[in-house]
Amino acid sequence: NADGRLKPGMFGRVEILHEIHEQALLLPKEAVLAEDRMPRVYVISDSLALRRDVTLGMINTLSYEILAGLEEGDLVVTTGQIGLKDSSRVHVVNR
Repeated sequence: NADGRLKPGMFGRVEILHEIHEQALLLPKEAVLAEDRMPRVYVISDSLALRRDVTLGMINTLSYEILAGLEEGDLVVTTGQIGLKDSSRVHVVNR
């Protein structure tokens, strides 16, 4: 503070960017369930909700990075999945 710009009682906000993962596969946090301490999601295939274990990477306030268990383009259930069981028949109402 050689130039005296910082005064007692002043504060600032910073954001520290420690890693960048380009081309990361992200899912909203509400799509991921923690069952038996294992992160899982439900993927729709042929009108069935199939449970899949996923491996999580980085986390931000809204999303999880998915490292394994999903492919780009998979149709993931984001609402109402708490009542699902593996291989439940479903009807997709909003894409």
